[in-house]
Amino acid sequence: ENLVRETKEKPVSMNAFELISRSQSFNLDNMFEMEQKGVVKRETHFASQRPANEIMSKIEEAAKPLGFNVHKRDYKVTN
Repeated sequence: ENLVRETKEKPVSMNAFELISRSQSFNLDNMFEMEQKGVVKRETHFASQRPANEIMSKIEEAAKPLGFNVHKRDYKVTN
């Protein structure tokens, strides 16, 4: 069943850079990419209503068979 539940939570407060980074058309990540030994470091950020541990478990299930390492401590996936 899909039920609508009303909550009394306050909206998340974001500064201008956080707001801009959430928009695909205004994403400034490319300006801040760091080159290390000729390799460009890329990052992806996203928002979800699911808990971080649940998301990381699903990512780990999908990434490990592909040869990626999942670092749960700092929520990073590397290969």
